[in-house]
Amino acid sequence: MISLSGNGWRLDGVNCVLFDKDGTLVDSHIYWGRIIERRSRAIVRHYGLGGETFDPLCLAMGLDRPAGRLRPEGPIALVSREEVISVVRRELEAMGVEASEAALGELFVHEHKAFLPELFGYVSMLPGVRELLVRLKKLGVKTAVVTTDTVPNTRETLGYLGIDHLFDAVVGKESTKEPKTTGVPATLALQLLGLPREGAVCVGDAPMDLLMAKNGGLQAGIWVATGQIEGEELTQYSPYGVRSLHELRADKN
Repeated sequence: MISLSGNGWRLDGVNCVLFDKDGTLVDSHIYWGRIIERRSRAIVRHYGLGGETFDPLCLAMGLDRPAGRLRPEGPIALVSREEVISVVRRELEAMGVEASEAALGELFVHEHKAFLPELFGYVSMLPGVRELLVRLKKLGVKTAVVTTDTVPNTRETLGYLGIDHLFDAVVGKESTKEPKTTGVPATLALQLLGLPREGAVCVGDAPMDLLMAKNGGLQAGIWVATGQIEGEELTQYSPYGVRSLHELRADKN
């Protein structure tokens, strides 16, 4: 077992770390920003909308194009794809456009497949990630990724970044129908790892990651302020946090 510490706090008896992917391991602003732009253009084309609807659609999905950043309130990268689709449907409805969630879902899938050849041009690892993962591996700590992305996409991304061998399991959107906030994805990850809840922690950049830790009965949820949400807001969900994974220290007990 090890201790994890940062910014005046310390957690002892840790033997397992569950990581979120986007905003925690991978820079979500560049990656999701490009996806939102592709989805918005596809919607404009499909429904024969004017160019003036492009920016509002991007904003509805969570991209502030003038600022070049994802909005802290999301919804992209903070909730499931199905919830994002519901937001887009309501935005189109306000524009006087009738669109079914099934049709929008098909557009999303089509654009993702079309995006695959250029996807890795927009994937970059956040500071401190590799160093922390290597350290955890040397200390014998089990690790897993728990994400709302699919398992194949996640494994491909981890492989591209050269860190796939540093994880012992991956839980994705198809692994369970239950959202992160229920704690079920964390429970599933621990089952795959063959470990109990005691001694397990979750590291993520969003409230749903910290709620997963709480409702899954984990020892703690640790926030990292490298995603869309400021650390001040994340402290409402957990007292344990760092500005980047460079600040998260792992040591033998």
